Formats: sequence, structure tokens, C-alpha cells
Amino acid sequence: MSRKKDLRQLSKNALIEIILAHEARLEEIEHHLKSFDNPHTPSSKQQKSNAKNKEEENKDKPRFPGKPKGGNGGGINLPPPDEVVEHKLDVCPVSGLPLGKPVGYWKKIVVDFPDKPIIIIEHRIMKYISPATGKIVFANVDLPKGVYGKNLQAIVVMLKNLTNSQEKIADLIRELGAPSFSDVEVQNITNKFATILESERELLLKKLRRMPYVHADETGFRRDGRNGYVWGIFTPTISILTATMSRARKIIQDLLKNYKGVIVVD
Repeated sequence: MSRKKDLRQLSKNALIEIILAHEARLEEIEHHLKSFDNPHTPSSKQQKSNAKNKEEENKDKPRFPGKPKGGNGGGINLPPPDEVVEHKLDVCPVSGLPLGKPVGYWKKIVVDFPDKPIIIIEHRIMKYISPATGKIVFANVDLPKGVYGKNLQAIVVMLKNLTNSQEKIADLIRELGAPSFSDVEVQNITNKFATILESERELLLKKLRRMPYVHADETGFRRDGRNGYVWGIFTPTISILTATMSRARKIIQDLLKNYKGVIVVD
């Protein structure tokens, strides 16, 4: 209202000057808009029709609509909690008087590691006397030969596959709660996994050597502070990788021994 009152107090000449100034400003804006919407405007700078349509659709919508009525919101779908922690009070923090039983609660779900995710488990394999033979019998168990469980070993191999050093992996495992864990143990676990997969790898190599053509290449990598090389041989469905400390031709000759097809490189 104060703006209208101020305008009424102005003379005709002053009002005319204001109107002319606004007209000049509008002409300037129209000229600027035409530079983005004419036959010579590059397609990358033209205003797209779907953008214009969206502007028409959204002009009556609130700028910050918020969550729609009846919506449950976004976020991830969490499974039921593995543990419930109740945070209680015995006395009022203001008066110091006893509070009694709680009248309700609000909850907050947190996804986290426990303080020490690695735990020590004692497995007791019970023995029995067979009523038929009188001999001792045990329950069948699927446990590792050493003291480190399958989940821990799988994480070690995954971390090594991400090119972490043996020392860093050992440090992390100890931080997670292992009473002792050395870089030598990291090497032992990864070697064991490689040995288990060796037979499957050989089958894939034999299949690869029968292909009419393969792709091959090598690239550098660092191993415990030293330069090494990863050799790779590839088909559309098979990838064979070998890590060595040598770049000698003998490496690829051993991988593709007696190969009669075409090798595609670089």
C-alpha cells in the first residue's frame, strides 16, 4: 500500500519517466530472450519444448512441495534390527525426582559396525557313543583348518583384490578385533584361495587356447614397494590374469603355449 501511496504523490512527468524506464527494461529483456530462441540459435542453446511444457505444468505448484500426503517417504528399506538398545532415565534431569516407568519412546535406526566386529567363537563338537557299534561318533561340521573363519578369510581376499598391501590388511584386521594377525597370514590366506581356484583356472586356460583369436596386454603394478606386471589374456567370455615381477616374453609364452590362433595386442 505504501508503494501505491508514493506513486499517487508523484507528478505526471515523474510517472511518465518511470513508465518509459520500465518499457526500456522490458525491451532489453525481450531482446535478450530472442537471442536464445530464433532460427539461428544453436540447438544446444534453444529452449526445449518439453522444458516449456514443464514450466506450464509447474507454474501453479508450490516451489517446495514437501512429502505428498499419505507418502511414506524415501530412503532405504531396512530389515528388522539385530539388537535393540533402550536409553533410560531413573531421575528427572531438572528436579532430580524419580521418573517411574516411561510413557513412550521415539526410535532411531542406525546401521553400524559393532565396536569390535571380529569375535572369538568356541565350537564344541559333541561326541556320542553309537548304540549300534559302541564307537565314538561326532556331529559333521564345516569349519576351517586354522583359527580364522571363512568370513574373515573372504574379507582378506577381497581387500587384497582391491590392491591393498598385506601390511595394511593386517593392520585393519587387528583394528577390527583380531587378537593377532600378521601380513604373512594375509599371504597364506590369499595363496590358499588361489590354490583352490587353480584347477578352474586351468580349465579356462585350455578353453581359451582353442579360440581362433585372443586379446592380450600387460600393465604395471606395485607389490610391496616393487614394480611388477599384470598380464592379461581375454576373449568375450574369459579373462585370465597373471601377476609377475617380470616383463619377459616367457610369461605370455607360458600362458599361451602351443597357441595357433591370432593374438590381438594394443
